[in-house]
Amino acid sequence: MKYAEIISAEEWDNFVAKRRNEKFHEVSDKNQKRASKPAYPYKKGRTGYARLQQRILAEEKSDATSLPEHVLWKAARVGKDGAVVEAVQNVYDECETLSQTLPSTEVQDCRSVLSRVLNVPEYFGRVRGKGFGVTPSSFYKKPKTKNPTNKEVMETLAELRAQVLELQKENARYREEMCGSEAKDTSDRASINCQPKFPEGITPCQLYLSSPTYRIVGKGKVHNTSGELLHHNPLPVGYMKVSIDLVLDTDALLPLPDVVSETTVDFDEGVFGIAHSEIIAKEDMQQLFEHEELGIAVIHTYIWYMYDTLMRGTELCNRFNFIAASRINTTLITKNPTSVKNELVDRFMAAGDNTTPSLYFLPFNSGNGGHWVLVAMDLSRLMVYYLDSLSGDCSKYPSMKKTVDAAILKFRSKKNYRNRKDITWVRVQCPQQNNSVDCGFFVLRFMRDIIALNRIDIPKMYFDEYKSYSRAHLDEMKDELC
Repeated sequence: MKYAEIISAEEWDNFVAKRRNEKFHEVSDKNQKRASKPAYPYKKGRTGYARLQQRILAEEKSDATSLPEHVLWKAARVGKDGAVVEAVQNVYDECETLSQTLPSTEVQDCRSVLSRVLNVPEYFGRVRGKGFGVTPSSFYKKPKTKNPTNKEVMETLAELRAQVLELQKENARYREEMCGSEAKDTSDRASINCQPKFPEGITPCQLYLSSPTYRIVGKGKVHNTSGELLHHNPLPVGYMKVSIDLVLDTDALLPLPDVVSETTVDFDEGVFGIAHSEIIAKEDMQQLFEHEELGIAVIHTYIWYMYDTLMRGTELCNRFNFIAASRINTTLITKNPTSVKNELVDRFMAAGDNTTPSLYFLPFNSGNGGHWVLVAMDLSRLMVYYLDSLSGDCSKYPSMKKTVDAAILKFRSKKNYRNRKDITWVRVQCPQQNNSVDCGFFVLRFMRDIIALNRIDIPKMYFDEYKSYSRAHLDEMKDELC
């Protein structure tokens, strides 16, 4: 219903029918299986090829408009430590050699150098190593253009003459203003940021950028007033404050220096049972500002915030514990379930005897940047609460359930606790998300509410105080994270 104005009922029904189609699920399952164990893992998170290419060209201050496929492919597989695995380097070296030996005409068969070295087919409608939206026809061939008619040529010339005339008039007005400003007393007007080429006061304006193309990106107002402040500080000389009323290019980047790219946050052992460091990058902050799917760095940082502001130095530290999402998720369980089980046991052992009721929070991810759910474990009562902001229960993740159960039983065995009964899993009827990106925000909010209410037992129908979450509930956490 939220998108009823732009999506008709017929379009929605067709979309739902397609997603429920058995053939669609066969293709989806096949692609998921193929993507679960990549030979050359992509290491740039949610940064796609297009944004990565734009960043590299900007850092190198290059006049080029694109990078060779294999250069971009290699850059996307470099970790934060700057290391390149040998297999990736070997592919890159072979691409370099092949690109120097192939005649330029031979790439017209739409198989890139990268696809040849990897010995894989080039799928229809895409170019390997170039990201979404780049097709073979647009990448390898020049677009077909139609010669303009005489009438179109004359119309274009007339438009250009009009633009030149307007620029000449504007230049004359500017010269008159400059001459007039020099003759006036400037004792009051020549303040820190009053610019003479704009009229004083608040004036409507259009906002342009010159890179990568000269274009208008928005409309707003110039605030050319003496002593104007921004965030309680005077503006630098040569700058004026601009308010934006209408955005025409939502992806336009401000032409300001990018000083800080990432920072490191150190967690003490009270948070996850061991000392832990988290690198917060610009992409992580973008997840908050643009309300995107949350990654592990943001999840961990908010957990640290809750521990530091709500729990540290109080009895809550004995009632609530956290398990790092980076150590236990579907991807790791698939690779080495025994190692993951032992990680869980070690976390349980680090928190004491666990004979009094307490909860262990595990924000669990389905793998490869997928869906977030919350698993809350009460070891003393052999209870595990499952909170999922989408429909379904823990049967969706059988390997996770099996690993958690095995870890709890092994822990109790090491502590010589008697297992009086089987482990009980409770699916909590918690608030539900209405889009595809809120799962991480909901998991954080679940933990926040449980801690704030100081409740070890989670009602099956969830808490009366929080039957649903509004956008304001989620924005509150954004403020706390910032």
